[in-house]
Amino acid sequence: MELYQVFAVILCTQCIFIVDSTDNHCLVLSQSGACEECYIGWYGAYCDKMCQHCDTRGCSKTTGVCLQCQAGYYSTNCSLTCPPQCRERYGDRELCARTTGKCLEGCKPTWWGDKCEQKCGKQCSGSECFFYDGSCASGCKDGLSGSHCDKTCSVGCLHGNCSQLAGVCLHGCKTGFYGRSCDRHCTDKCHDSDCRTGVDGDTPLCTHGCVPGSKPPLCDNPCLTNCLSCTEAGVCTSCKAGFTGTSCEKKKCNCLGSGCSDDRICDGCLDGWQGQTCELACSQNCLRCQQKSGNCTTCRQGFTYDGRSQCTSVIPAATTKATTEGQESNLPVVIISIIVPLLVIVATGFCVLRCCRFRRCILPLSEEHVRDDNAP
Repeated sequence: MELYQVFAVILCTQCIFIVDSTDNHCLVLSQSGACEECYIGWYGAYCDKMCQHCDTRGCSKTTGVCLQCQAGYYSTNCSLTCPPQCRERYGDRELCARTTGKCLEGCKPTWWGDKCEQKCGKQCSGSECFFYDGSCASGCKDGLSGSHCDKTCSVGCLHGNCSQLAGVCLHGCKTGFYGRSCDRHCTDKCHDSDCRTGVDGDTPLCTHGCVPGSKPPLCDNPCLTNCLSCTEAGVCTSCKAGFTGTSCEKKKCNCLGSGCSDDRICDGCLDGWQGQTCELACSQNCLRCQQKSGNCTTCRQGFTYDGRSQCTSVIPAATTKATTEGQESNLPVVIISIIVPLLVIVATGFCVLRCCRFRRCILPLSEEHVRDDNAP
């Protein structure tokens, strides 16, 4: 065989091998026998390498890099799987960003974060949260508040529950607290330390009024010095002992004459009082006593001064007892002496009434008989 024939046979054999090896994946064959273009899903000089995890657009013929990754994969060569907690969107596969792997459609319930790698807090209702920041999506468990339910409701909240974001108590305040969040204490100037929030939502108003000496309605200012209680206008409604007037500015005492002096020393007391300022009452059953000593000068009727500043009964105790017992023993006699005359009076009246009725019935009959006897 000639040399050119041998060369032709070798060339034909090589062409057949190339055609056989690229027959299924080579779309365009060059004169050199290399593939100029591959079918989608293949790459390489002879289109004999399969693209990995690429979508339907395939990969670069020379590098094998996917134009876009198949759902569920990411990275330059689409070799990494998307985080498993990414929300499923493409069939049963998760979608994530090609370069970073961040979940594109959010997270499955109870997960959050760029790659949904963080669990939602147990303090969230249903353990559900927003995927972008982990804030609770369905509210908080009882007693908690805040976007992440990481704050505690005020101890002043009735039943312990409050709104998630504002922390406003849902059922009002316990006794002794006020404010939208019931986080402020009522003043001890309120009766029972109980108050409520005013119309403005911030000012406390005492529920049962003020303690003595405090000015309503807020009870945060005192009444005038000698006032026990006062109105909102500051007018005293009751004064401390020894004072009188709308402002309790006048001294009040039991002195004789024009009243107390500036030092409240009295020049004589009204009946029944004693002491320098006549603030002490005389002893029991004493109508008038000495200002300084308190010795009684005039006792009530039936009492006499015993020389020791006391008024004692003029009737001995034994006599009083005997008299009492005698009165008790004569009680039935007294009752009979009262009841018997009453019964006699009643009986007499009844008889008179009967007689009157009888006369009205008999007298007309008698007159009729007389007329009959005198008739012709």
